[in-house]
Amino acid sequence: MVADEVKSLADETAKATTEIATQISEIQTASSESATSISEVAKNIEELTEAATAIAAGVEEQSASTRDIAQNVHEASGATSKVASAIGDVMAEATSSSASAEQVLASASQLAAQSDELSKAVEQFLSAVLADDESAAA
Repeated sequence: MVADEVKSLADETAKATTEIATQISEIQTASSESATSISEVAKNIEELTEAATAIAAGVEEQSASTRDIAQNVHEASGATSKVASAIGDVMAEATSSSASAEQVLASASQLAAQSDELSKAVEQFLSAVLADDESAAA
């Protein structure tokens, strides 16, 4: 009877050992798969970081270009104002002149109108550029 009990205990120990070995193998497989998945996630995060860095650099470059354009438009607008002011001076001188001065006055009026149109176009362009810059920054 003792021998049967010992044999039974040995059989149970063997079964338990086999089950433990199977569970250990399953845990090792799951651990290996988890490590592979974690490595893939880390790689994806690195790629996303690189893409985000490239996008940020592009946005900064675009912002710098937009600032340069806005500065150039602003300078052009200032030059247009100076031209308009000079035209006003020419108009005052033309008033005191003879018949040829009337012709100069008509030309100056036409140029002033074109200057106003140009100023409006420059202001619209500047507003559009600034709006685009703000949209890109958002």
